[in-house]
Amino acid sequence: MPGRPAPIALRMLKTPSVKAKRIERRGISAASDKLDPPGWLTADQKADWAFLVEQAPPGMLANVDRGVLTIFVIAADQHRRASIQAQTLRPGHPINATVLKQAAMMIKAASELGLSAAARARVQLPPPAPESGGWEGIE
Repeated sequence: MPGRPAPIALRMLKTPSVKAKRIERRGISAASDKLDPPGWLTADQKADWAFLVEQAPPGMLANVDRGVLTIFVIAADQHRRASIQAQTLRPGHPINATVLKQAAMMIKAASELGLSAAARARVQLPPPAPESGGWEGIE
């Protein structure tokens, strides 16, 4: 007679889930030095850049993300300017297509950068650095 089956909780501990394995594989890190905006951006675009870098969770953006972040900032600026112009024009004006196109580009770039809540759920951030409590030298 075979032994009793192991409890589900014990089986889950012994066999990691497929999702956990995928998350472990995603642990790729890139250098995240100070992300300075390209010099050719306008003042408004540089302000948007600084806001995004400041508000992003630590470890979320890295130097490798500069290109996508630039695309997002430019699309946001063009979307903002086109939206302001569209408010004074008739509803069928071609500038409305620009507003929609830039919004779609922003959504795609935000997803790539992990700027939305749904995208952040797919990204594994590095653990935060431990805070110094002043007890390191005591044994």
